[in-house]
Amino acid sequence: MSEIGELFAEHKKQRQEQHREWHEKNRAEIDASGIPYSDRPEALLFREEGRPQCDFYPSTGRWRRVGKGNRAQSGGARKFIKWYRENQI
Repeated sequence: MSEIGELFAEHKKQRQEQHREWHEKNRAEIDASGIPYSDRPEALLFREEGRPQCDFYPSTGRWRRVGKGNRAQSGGARKFIKWYRENQI
């Protein structure tokens, strides 16, 4: 493999490890919050009555409201939990 290819492979490996760490940390914080959710392979789905329907992605710390035109927000589990508790429909 070329030097650039080796560098790219190492970078990719580091990013995957970083996302794994974020996933574990964010998942632990969400579990500790006590907010109910459904678990999917890549996302945690929040469908609580009276709250916005959201998908949270623990490996990146981003979330988005379900629906048209809703952009992803970021900040990790702590920021998501604060936002989710403050928002009601």
